Amino acid sequence: MKYIDKNIIDVDDFFNLESISEPSNSHRHLNIIYGNKEHLKYLYINYIFFAQKYRLMDLPRSSRVKNIGKSSFIEHYNNQKYFSDFILDFRRDNRTGFCYMCGALNAGTLDHLLPKDEYPEFSFFSKNLIPSCDCNLKKNETISSGLNPHFYKECESELFWLDISLNGMINNQVSYEYEIKVKNGFNENFEKILEFHLKNHILKFSDINNYINKRCASILNNPIAALAIRCKVSKSGLKEKVLDFYHAAKYEASSPNRWDVILYKGLLKKSIFDFIFSEVCKTYP
Repeated sequence: MKYIDKNIIDVDDFFNLESISEPSNSHRHLNIIYGNKEHLKYLYINYIFFAQKYRLMDLPRSSRVKNIGKSSFIEHYNNQKYFSDFILDFRRDNRTGFCYMCGALNAGTLDHLLPKDEYPEFSFFSKNLIPSCDCNLKKNETISSGLNPHFYKECESELFWLDISLNGMINNQVSYEYEIKVKNGFNENFEKILEFHLKNHILKFSDINNYINKRCASILNNPIAALAIRCKVSKSGLKEKVLDFYHAAKYEASSPNRWDVILYKGLLKKSIFDFIFSEVCKTYP
């Protein structure tokens, strides 16, 4: 997760909507958008209100939208040159090495937080579009999260942490367990929505478990190779090395919430770090 400020997406949706003039062509979807501009503005104001109050998943449905049908709204989204060319600009100019929805190491698109098939009236508004990886595609029509990073500056802070525990050796391999947890210290409503987002989006639709499992196995079973250690190192020197990986990953993502950032921070847990150091000392006593 990461807060989406104006450096990422800076769009005046109300101005864009208001600037639509009465269509002189036969595009049905443009006529429908034009004829419902005031209602769309009302719905979008409602969207922003509920998002700011941690209640986006409680957003009421519009019977008027249902009567109109979703096809016109989705067609308007698909014909971005008429209204939403910022989507084309973003996809061309702002591909990022970070998924704002799950923390994956890449994001190749700008996708809908509330699915366009369920909430077509918000399909072309910027505050419903998030830089994301395929985790957002996997959820399909599921409303998996009410956490909209357009609205919460808390997303600039560390939101999650990795708790790794060792269980000994099995078949000459380190046995371990881990749990991704929500950090404390936020207000109660935000922590609840973080817990829901972790359980129902990140853990459910992303590849984070596979990534953490592979990286933990690699580092714990062969820290010399995984951490590129080439000579004897002191405990403080090893800590600095792990911190170098942590800070480099954090700098690349401009966020403490990308998977590799959380992983390196988790390695600094005393019992885990002491184990890694003891393994290093076996090679470089």
